[in-house]
Amino acid sequence: MPDLICFVTGAGSGIGEALAHALAARGHTVFAGVLPAQQAQAEAAYAAVGNPPRVVRLDVTDESSVDAAAASVAGRTRYLDAVINVAGVIGITSATPPAAFDYADVHHTFDVNALGPLRVANAFFPLLLGGRSRLILNISSEAGSVGTCTRDAWFGYCMSKAALNMASALLHNRLRPLGGKVLVMHPGWVRTRMGGTLETRAPLSPEESAQAILAQLGRALADEPAFTGDRPAFVDWRGIPVPW
Repeated sequence: MPDLICFVTGAGSGIGEALAHALAARGHTVFAGVLPAQQAQAEAAYAAVGNPPRVVRLDVTDESSVDAAAASVAGRTRYLDAVINVAGVIGITSATPPAAFDYADVHHTFDVNALGPLRVANAFFPLLLGGRSRLILNISSEAGSVGTCTRDAWFGYCMSKAALNMASALLHNRLRPLGGKVLVMHPGWVRTRMGGTLETRAPLSPEESAQAILAQLGRALADEPAFTGDRPAFVDWRGIPVPW
C-alpha cells in the first residue's frame, strides 16, 4: 500500500481508533476525527505511539463542526488520499410493531450513520480531489443489506445503514469520473461499546477488524477488478461481497 494521507472519523474509540493506530503504525499520515469529549483522552493515547495521528475535533452531526474540521486539516495538508467514515451509533434496537417507537432516537441514528458521512464527504471533497487515490471508505454493515434482511427490529440502525449504502453509490458515481471510488464495508461483529456496554460476545477485537479492513483497502487501492466497477464494492472484512 502506498503512503497515504487519511482522515478517519470516529477515531476516539472502537474500530475508528484501531484503524487510526493501524494506519499510523504502517507509516501513513492520519488525521483522527474525535468527539470533543474524547479529545483529551485521544491526544494522550495517540501521543504515546510513534508517528502519532493528528487529533481533530469532530461531531459528524454538526455541520459547523465538520466544516471546522475540514478547515483544520486543510491548514496542515494540501490533500487527502482517503476519507474513512467510521463514526456510528446503534440506537435503540428493541422496538418492533406494535411499539412505542422513540423516533427522536431514530432521527439521531440517521443523523450520525447516514448524514454524518455525507457531511464529511462533502466538506472534505476538495482535499480528496487533490489527492492521488481519491477514495472514500464507508463503514456500513450487513444490517444495511436489503437483500439479506432477516431482522424484525433494529429499525433505526438498519435503515440508516441502507441509506448510507445509497449515499455511497451516489458518491461513487460522482467520484468515478474524477478518478476516485467508494468502498463500502461491513467490519464484522466487533467487541465495541456502540450499544453503551462492551459487546463481549463478538468474535472480533477492534484491532482484528481494523487489520482486516486495511487488507481490503489495500486491494481497492491496488485496483483489483472486484473494486473497480461502475458500482461501489460492498464487501465484508474478509473481502466477501455483501448483497445490496
